Amino acid sequence: MTQFASPVLHSLLDTDAYKLHMQQAVFHHYYDVQVAAEFRCRGDDLLGIYADSIREQVNAMQHLRLQEDEYQWLSGLPFFKADYLTWLRDFRYNPEQVCVTNDNGKLNIRLTGPWREVIMWEVPLLAVISELVHRYRSPESGVPQALDELESKLVEFSALTKDVDMSRFHLMDFGTRRRFFARSTAGYR
Repeated sequence: MTQFASPVLHSLLDTDAYKLHMQQAVFHHYYDVQVAAEFRCRGDDLLGIYADSIREQVNAMQHLRLQEDEYQWLSGLPFFKADYLTWLRDFRYNPEQVCVTNDNGKLNIRLTGPWREVIMWEVPLLAVISELVHRYRSPESGVPQALDELESKLVEFSALTKDVDMSRFHLMDFGTRRRFFARSTAGYR
């Protein structure tokens, strides 16, 4: 692996919970449906320079599997069916389903395969992209810098909402896909 390319992901469950619920629905109702999906960067960032590193991460993901303690934990939840969990226990990411290219600086990612498998790529791929971009662009950043940035955003948010009743405000975090250098926050989870 290249510099900074230690595996980003260490667990099959490093995803948003709703992906498991959606995958179970697809498993039960659309088992044989083939799909194609594409990554589109909504900004002007030229992320294509990270294509090789992303490909390395995609290849490393084939070794992820549901660990026994993860299987037992999921089995204890009332909303997952035994047949789905048995299948998930054997699930492995298939790197052949992912085509990553650098098109004149533009990052192109295309996924193809059975929907029940392809559905699991979205969140981890976004996490991989986010982490790799930040590893290369800000290798010196760590917990102190992250906390400073968070403090700055909270101060700005407070100023913007000082005249707003926030008593019913609730926050839902979908941060795993947009995380910044998870290894620098170890111990802060």
